[in-house]
Amino acid sequence: MVTLAETEFADALLRGRSSPPRSFSKWVQSELIIPDGPHAGEHFRLERQPAIRLWLDAVDDPYWRSLIFTAVTQFGKSLFGYVSPMLYHACELGESLGFCVPFSDMADNKWQADVRPVLMASPSLRKFLPTRGSGAAGGTVRDSIQLSNGAILKIFSAGADDAGKAGFTCPTIALTEAARFSSASGSSVEANPLRQVRGRQRSYRAHKRREYIEGTLTLPSELPYTLREASSRSEIVAPCPHCSEFIAPGREHLVGWKDARSEIAAAKAATWICPKCERAISEKQRHKMLFDAVLLHSNQTINRRGKVSGGLPETTRLWFHAKPFVNCLLQASDIATEEWLAAQIPEDTPERNDAEKELHQFVWSKPYEAPREEGSIELNRDDVTSRTVEVGRSQLPSDVDLVATGYDLGDTTGWYLTLASRKDGRLLVVDYGSFDVHSKKARPREAIHAALKAQLPYLKAGYPVLGGGALRSHAVWADAGHESDAVWDFVKDANERQSIKNWIMACRGRGVT
Repeated sequence: MVTLAETEFADALLRGRSSPPRSFSKWVQSELIIPDGPHAGEHFRLERQPAIRLWLDAVDDPYWRSLIFTAVTQFGKSLFGYVSPMLYHACELGESLGFCVPFSDMADNKWQADVRPVLMASPSLRKFLPTRGSGAAGGTVRDSIQLSNGAILKIFSAGADDAGKAGFTCPTIALTEAARFSSASGSSVEANPLRQVRGRQRSYRAHKRREYIEGTLTLPSELPYTLREASSRSEIVAPCPHCSEFIAPGREHLVGWKDARSEIAAAKAATWICPKCERAISEKQRHKMLFDAVLLHSNQTINRRGKVSGGLPETTRLWFHAKPFVNCLLQASDIATEEWLAAQIPEDTPERNDAEKELHQFVWSKPYEAPREEGSIELNRDDVTSRTVEVGRSQLPSDVDLVATGYDLGDTTGWYLTLASRKDGRLLVVDYGSFDVHSKKARPREAIHAALKAQLPYLKAGYPVLGGGALRSHAVWADAGHESDAVWDFVKDANERQSIKNWIMACRGRGVT
């Protein structure tokens, strides 16, 4: 006869028995619920984006110690490139890790916009939300976040000095917006801020370290592209439904739209073709062939039967690059529309160059190089750097006098430029770049206003000054020539008190014509 005490003891043993952690692939497919977008509230399914399987498998492979994720916009770059791996280590493995953002003031924005919604969307992940301290009850995130299971997400930033990154060691880091960790120095392909963050891992042996780096391809001289050469340089290839060759179609293989007389006609005529047999690939065929996609490394080849020849590359740095052809969330017609509209802008104009830059970086996931003018002199980046001051990108010299930042806005992209004057009168370009304006998710006025508000943490954080300290721009100018109401809304929100001495001001740009 089994006594009550024996029954209770058996139940206690059963409840106390621990189970081994799941693989990253199983964890994502079991726990991840899409927090926003057209599939918000639904469980993640590989059927919607088959190429993601290759990334999930790579994360589960202990061979890779550095995993770089770059992709076209609207692919899930943030969700899969750094949010999911970070939460997997923290929630499933119970590990503390480094949460790397460009500036410390951005940590709250990234937590509220990217990380917290993923935890909130899943009933089983919601229990890991912090219950006290930074980030608890929807509160503001500061220097770290402690989840309810004790795992700590320590904030590391590119804008902090060495002391701001010291005092916390961890084997794993997850880094977002990699371009902001770039350096103007030509002495190394790896930026100093990234090296400083990696310094927090040195208490652990190399085989125990892991880093996840996510970012958009911007310029050839910026992260993450500067990491590509010393990586696996992997390509996502899939078998053509006609000739069975494994292919990776690019921009030149999206055809049919160029001779169209209207935007609608371009969308209807657009189709992908095979680089080998040049036969058209329908959307249904493209989606089906991606279930058989392979991540092919630079030293490997693959035959028509899918047999890969060549072993693993002699590097532990994985390069995962999702191009438009593997993105099942958009169709050929969507890309052709943007190509056709850009092609209507006269060539060799600033507007055409801006459109081409947007196509490169956001539509085709390619680093952008501005076209050279005839007779212009090509400058070598390393040579120029060796003849300039020791100041790197996003840094200020110790003799800085005044700093100013300007913004120019479009419906889909915004641009910024920060200049500093030195006490001897010389002018220095401190920082420049672009950011997304999500006008497809909201009206242009609301989208531009939201995009500008997302820039506030950068502005408030300022720039580190050589020798110590930081300095924010003395004046910020936003061009109100396009969607002026959005810019004025931002100016009113950003300035605590409205006066003629506003820190952030609206202006109206005028061209030379």
